[in-house]
Amino acid sequence: VLLLLKFHEISRLRLLYFYSLFAIAITLFRLLFIRILKHFRKQGYNYRTVVIVGMGNVAFQLYSFLLKDLSLGYKLVGFFDDNPEDYAKRFPVLGTVAQAKAYILQNPVDEVYITSSNYPVETIREIIDACESNLMRVKIIPDFNKYTKNRKVSIDFYGTMPVVLLRKEPLEHGLNEFAKRLFDICFSFLFILLVFPWAF
Repeated sequence: VLLLLKFHEISRLRLLYFYSLFAIAITLFRLLFIRILKHFRKQGYNYRTVVIVGMGNVAFQLYSFLLKDLSLGYKLVGFFDDNPEDYAKRFPVLGTVAQAKAYILQNPVDEVYITSSNYPVETIREIIDACESNLMRVKIIPDFNKYTKNRKVSIDFYGTMPVVLLRKEPLEHGLNEFAKRLFDICFSFLFILLVFPWAF
């Protein structure tokens, strides 16, 4: 609105300059901030401490993902498993699943990943409750790769029941995704143009 109307105090050209420079400055700041953050994480700072409950294919895939790029900011402390004999020489094993709760309560842990459903339900619930009570993130990773052949899937919910979707619809198609992206950009532009000046 301010660009369409002419005021004596502020010219439309100055407003255009201001918002253009403002957008460029914000973009450059975000890019610089991300680069600095990645640098600090590679040096061992600003990381999140992670433990994994369960050892198996899913756990080892997660292990490789978290450690493949130090700039992701993860520091894996170790695993908890009831039968770690086959892996103890290659991976850091902290104890059994029953010992996980005591460990996360006594040590600084930011995130806990549960990668197996073969353990007693009550034990897993105790771990989850301990995480929730101490503001730790807990994430459960189901093992359905044997059905999906390691391809990417999405998860929907029917009430509280998770449902695995093998393909996305309809935004999986490039044209639909482009149309939605174009709408998002136009809507955001109109919001910045018409609403943001008054709020600012």
